[in-house]
Amino acid sequence: MSEKKTEDSNESMSVKALRSTGNQAYAKELADIEVAERAADIRGGKRSTGLVQRLIYGPQPACSEMIIESVDAKSIARNEQIIASAKSCLSQGKAFTADGKLSDELRQTVNEHKVYGYTIPKEYGGLESNYRELAQLEESIAANGLGGLAVEISGQLTIGAGGLIGYGSDEQKSLFLPLLAEGRLMAFGLTEVKVGVNAKKVSAYVELDQTNDCWRLFAHGDSSKLYITSATHGGLMAVVAKLGKESRELGLFIIELPTSDKPKNEHNDYSFYCQSSGTEAFQTNINSRLSFDNFPISKSQHINADGLEVLFYSLAMGRCMLSAMSAGFQRLYASEAVNYAKQRDGVGGRVINHELPRLSIAKILGGALQSRSLCHLSLQQNQQHINLAGLKDLTKAAAAKSLLDSLSCAERVIGGRSLNKESPVSATRATAHAFSIVEGENDLITLGMVREITSDFVSSYMAGILSVLDKVNSDSSGNAVPEDKRMLSLGLNSFFKYPGRSIKAMLNLLINKDLWRLLYWISKHVFIDIITLPKRLLPASWRTRYANIPAPLQAYAKYAEARLRDQKWTYLGLNIFYQLNLTKAQIPMLAFGQRIENLVSLLAVVYTSASASEDTQAIAALQAEILKQKIKQNRVLRKLRSIEMLRKRVHKVSDFISKNQCEILNNLEPHPIPHAWDEVGN
Repeated sequence: MSEKKTEDSNESMSVKALRSTGNQAYAKELADIEVAERAADIRGGKRSTGLVQRLIYGPQPACSEMIIESVDAKSIARNEQIIASAKSCLSQGKAFTADGKLSDELRQTVNEHKVYGYTIPKEYGGLESNYRELAQLEESIAANGLGGLAVEISGQLTIGAGGLIGYGSDEQKSLFLPLLAEGRLMAFGLTEVKVGVNAKKVSAYVELDQTNDCWRLFAHGDSSKLYITSATHGGLMAVVAKLGKESRELGLFIIELPTSDKPKNEHNDYSFYCQSSGTEAFQTNINSRLSFDNFPISKSQHINADGLEVLFYSLAMGRCMLSAMSAGFQRLYASEAVNYAKQRDGVGGRVINHELPRLSIAKILGGALQSRSLCHLSLQQNQQHINLAGLKDLTKAAAAKSLLDSLSCAERVIGGRSLNKESPVSATRATAHAFSIVEGENDLITLGMVREITSDFVSSYMAGILSVLDKVNSDSSGNAVPEDKRMLSLGLNSFFKYPGRSIKAMLNLLINKDLWRLLYWISKHVFIDIITLPKRLLPASWRTRYANIPAPLQAYAKYAEARLRDQKWTYLGLNIFYQLNLTKAQIPMLAFGQRIENLVSLLAVVYTSASASEDTQAIAALQAEILKQKIKQNRVLRKLRSIEMLRKRVHKVSDFISKNQCEILNNLEPHPIPHAWDEVGN
């Protein structure tokens, strides 16, 4: 069945390409996401083009932009006082309750230093510190065995207070920010029983109650809010809900949760339930499932902004804090592994004397430094009002991956004792795994990063090919041809299958000015690469650009910058090879994104360690070498044939699975899914 195409002239080429492939639903969601992302950037004052995009497409950033300034000494001293107070509470056995949750005594102890108001303006009772100082504190808290406290404070000050500061009215700020600074817990209610972090799929909704002049929230059954950290009776919560049951517009509401569950009866015309979500991750945190039916919300508690925009605004800092916590966890693992290796006798002496355990420990330290470097690079860019497109996502994904790698390394050094219930490694294992999926699943975040950093190139230079294909996929009335009749690329296969439409497309392409613009871009950059080749061949030590980088790190900086500039050709090759099929080719796009991730991580480690101590520079050189070896193994265009074979095999297996014809799965009865989305109760 054909359908009329609907397009907005402001839509990106990615959205238009999705429409051309027939994926209308995905195109609508992506269009809404892009609008919200742009609005969030404007609200955050982001003006300059993102760092990752400039590293690939130019102009080349100055070295000084990537060298990290030291955190204020006064802030470091204050953070040390906070850590000392927290450790004292921990050593006295007062940091956790009998059921292993963070204690109110711990919260009160650290909040004597206004930790829960760390980034809240002073006029509302906070410290008004910046996010780089918060990141340094978050890392230290996690490194000292209080990761749950770091998670709680991060959520409180990023997706909690951050959105309120950025979008709340004066009245809302005056009412809620002082409560947060005093230590009142605040949760962010986005995910639901049947919805993860994709806000466009949220099914909870509000309706206006004209009689009582308020909103009514409906989020029960499969729309219950699930896996909500810090959501507790009597706490505060920001709730994401549609503005009407059939609406696509999202709203954000700040509410005070009842102090106890409220069944609907003659005394209440609404119901409210809050119970544990039962997750193994974030064991020391409160983590809840909440149900609302006809729950009243005052009109004054509605934040007057698009809920999706507020979410993107807040998530940027949330992802940076996740990276800081990742660095802290890895420092904790390294400390535990070193302590064990120094005491445990292995074959031929102490474990620490052998090369393989040393390698594992060094990898953990390198992962910690990488996570820290990306975090502070992102936050420094944010302070300079530079767009974080790609960088914030890359930072989160890389940090979460290095945390899992470090967990594995710690387990290999410590062995079975890492599985002991009292081991810090065991206590954080589930949380380490959760970091790869919270605030977005890593691989999907990487795909989003690629879209962000290449969108300008696609719109400027690939529009010709895409628009020509778009036209031949429409009939004379402008309706899209059936999906099985669409041409997604120009080539021999399409020519033999659709000769008439292929010839028409080729003729239209030859007279399309965008094709000639692309050919000009190719010619210009080939010329630039040729005339700059002598400079690329010079040793890094001869280049004034790297004069401020220690000698052991100079060659790594030169290598990463050169390889990043080469990625413009890789992405051009992917576009030419796949054309509209690129919207479906997630496997090669992921490989491309991971290559960029490793290159930027290498660069961050090198530049942020430029003025560090000698031991830290040694760790930086090690991590740079590890990343360089990964990069060399991941040459995307050279692997296209094998990638295509992999995609073919994946699709074949998926066909058997979808038809329930997978013998390996025969006679296996799946277990019930926790919080199954077909539940109708509370």
